Amino acid sequence: MRLLSIAWRLASRELRGGELGALIAALLVATAALTAVGAFAERVEGGLKASANELLGGDLVVASRYALDPAWQAEAASRGLQTATAAEFPTVVFAEDQSMLVQAKAVSQSYPLRGKLEVARSLDAPGESVASGPAPGTAWVDARVLSELGMRMGDIVAVGDVDLTVEKVIRLEPDRAGGLFALAPRVLFSENDLQSAGLLGEGSRARFSLLLAGTSTVVDEYRQWLSPRRGDAFFQTLEESQQQLSSALDRARRFLSLAALTAVLLSGVAIVIAVRQFVQRNLDTVAMLRCVGASQREILTLFTALLIFVGVPSLILGVGAGYAAQAGLIAAMGELIPESLPEAGVMPALAGLVTGITILLGFGIPPLIRLRSVSPIRVLSRQLAEENGRQWVTYLLPIAFAVALVFWQAQDVELASLMVGGIAGATIGLALAAWIAIALAARWRNAAGIGWRYGVANVARRRGASLLQVSGLGIGLTVLFLLGVVQSDLLRSWRSALPENAPNYFLINIQPDQVPALDENLQAAGAQYNGIFPMAVARIIQINDEDPNPDSRRARRRIDGTIRVSWAETLPPANRIVRGQWWTGQQQVSLAESWAESLNLDVGDTLTIGVGDTETTVTVANIREVEWDSFEVNFFVLMSPDSVQEFDATFLTSLYLPRSDFSRLSAAIRPFANISVIDVGTILDRVRTITERVSLTVRIVFLFTLAAGIVVLLAVLRAGLRARLFEGAVLRTLGGERRQLRRAVAAEFAVIGGIAGLLGAIASLIIGWQLAERAFGVDYQPSLWLIPAGTLGVGVAVAAIGLWGARRVLRTPPVVVFRQAQDV
Repeated sequence: MRLLSIAWRLASRELRGGELGALIAALLVATAALTAVGAFAERVEGGLKASANELLGGDLVVASRYALDPAWQAEAASRGLQTATAAEFPTVVFAEDQSMLVQAKAVSQSYPLRGKLEVARSLDAPGESVASGPAPGTAWVDARVLSELGMRMGDIVAVGDVDLTVEKVIRLEPDRAGGLFALAPRVLFSENDLQSAGLLGEGSRARFSLLLAGTSTVVDEYRQWLSPRRGDAFFQTLEESQQQLSSALDRARRFLSLAALTAVLLSGVAIVIAVRQFVQRNLDTVAMLRCVGASQREILTLFTALLIFVGVPSLILGVGAGYAAQAGLIAAMGELIPESLPEAGVMPALAGLVTGITILLGFGIPPLIRLRSVSPIRVLSRQLAEENGRQWVTYLLPIAFAVALVFWQAQDVELASLMVGGIAGATIGLALAAWIAIALAARWRNAAGIGWRYGVANVARRRGASLLQVSGLGIGLTVLFLLGVVQSDLLRSWRSALPENAPNYFLINIQPDQVPALDENLQAAGAQYNGIFPMAVARIIQINDEDPNPDSRRARRRIDGTIRVSWAETLPPANRIVRGQWWTGQQQVSLAESWAESLNLDVGDTLTIGVGDTETTVTVANIREVEWDSFEVNFFVLMSPDSVQEFDATFLTSLYLPRSDFSRLSAAIRPFANISVIDVGTILDRVRTITERVSLTVRIVFLFTLAAGIVVLLAVLRAGLRARLFEGAVLRTLGGERRQLRRAVAAEFAVIGGIAGLLGAIASLIIGWQLAERAFGVDYQPSLWLIPAGTLGVGVAVAAIGLWGARRVLRTPPVVVFRQAQDV
């Protein structure tokens, strides 16, 4: 208790004196970053789980690309389960001479079983909940359908071959994919009108669903009964129905966690520096305690308790700041997440506090160990005994802790290994480059006045501190520049890789007898396309005359499921042969490179492929590299025409027409009610929205990284404050003016900031180039202006921060500095 009382008094003195400001700021930043990301992830996950049944429209959904067996619904009804059915597909609807791409959905009268279906009697009327779907002969539509087609309630809309009366406006639909990929406005109508519409031909993109509701026990029993009978159908869960959303949010969470971790690691550097300086100031206090009988263990206990007393207030403030920041992350994600989210619980706060305390002790105790070597004789001689040469070993503890923290936070061994290796490589590279840059700067110090010469000389003289400043700040800037400017460059390069007339529409489900007439209509409409291509749904039966035995999940999906195959006389656009040759014989096949690698196939291997009751064995003639982002029609598997004589096929094509000319496309396909249109331009716009919003959340979290970099800078500044005070006092005694000292300080930190900005900009451009070449496969056009802008901007910013932090050097009278120096 006596040690704790002393620790509390010392902590109160440190808090009043502000001597541990860098330590407090570092803990606040680290705790806030981890708490913000943890609370964000918990709220989003909780929101998705809480709305699971409402998002599905039932307690269980069975879905398939093929019509479901009616016996399944009958069995469910016999077990006392409520049932409803739905079929959903993209199509074009017509209102007189106007047309529009929509997502049509035919439902039974009992739809929905869970959640709310809200409709309104007019555009201005309030929404009201209904217990059943539309009546036969009527349609409920999104407000966009009315406004864009110039319709009113009671007008007729043509869906395929059936005319429906627009009766109500859809306000809320329970199982509409959470807003992530709502590519087109919705048209809801009765399943009784579906067959009359003629929209479910061979190869249609319809998805059939059976919705069930009941007690959890009966639902589970029915699921067990159906599992061995369901064939290609699958049970749809929240994660499956929201797959794109869940994947995007999971990637965002992992990226945000690593972003927060970067701030934590930089904060750890600041803690080491601050505690080391704290130890230096308290050597006399420790010597006195040793004189009155304090043991080494008691000394270490005392100052560890002091650190905890000082750190707890900053940890509490950091948790509060983290909860405030997560609200900004939620707002930045916008419509990508559910509108109603539960409040964050206490677990993110507890995780932030525990991690903060662990950071404090893991990075703070190694410098404290130095206090064990303080001799009582220092009270008389004020000389510190020579340090144990092995004390550097104690600094392995924070390094090991940092590595463990990376693996824990990343929750992915491969990702964590890449990050640890990347941080180590970037740190070594930046330190080496900084050492060279500092040496070169020292050679140019005579290029300006005395203030500049003195400031640059300080950078070279305090090379260790300068290296730490430049490296720490450079790493933070590298990440910030990469996420800020370079990310925009990558997106711009990706967009520029597509020609202006890249296909923006896909037409699918084209029947063989419709190809000549459709081809004529598309040419008359002015559409740009490279042909209409056949497609068959196939399965792999044997590989090299043996039953396939895939060794990975990706390969099993290709073997156990169906594949889309096509055939062509010539190599299609956006394809390049990397091994083998184009057709050189009979019964051959061409494989996309990624597809061949997943099944360990190469030129000369054989495949037995089945389509319906027809089987054919083909030899791999070549491996192709496919430009999937060209938005041309591409296939993993292309067969020689002679090998598909008896295959049943539908056709598809991709084409370009300006959006303003969509009416011409509608007129071209209006005679063919079964053809579905996919608006790829809408998909691209939606993906860009996701990328931009996730990027925004990452930038918000990386503000913590920037703050941590500034804390490192201030920590190093305070660590050299005593030396700067003494040097400033000497210069002022010799006639130096405050203006000259101010210039010297500004020059010193401008050089440090400029070097860090220069190296950070170059490093981010190099990493961006590697990402473009290796990950995105685009020609990268870097923003070279980032190099001068980063050098100048960061140099000015760091000089301003340095002047603010070094204001005590300019204010303290020389006599006070010399008196304090005599006491040491």
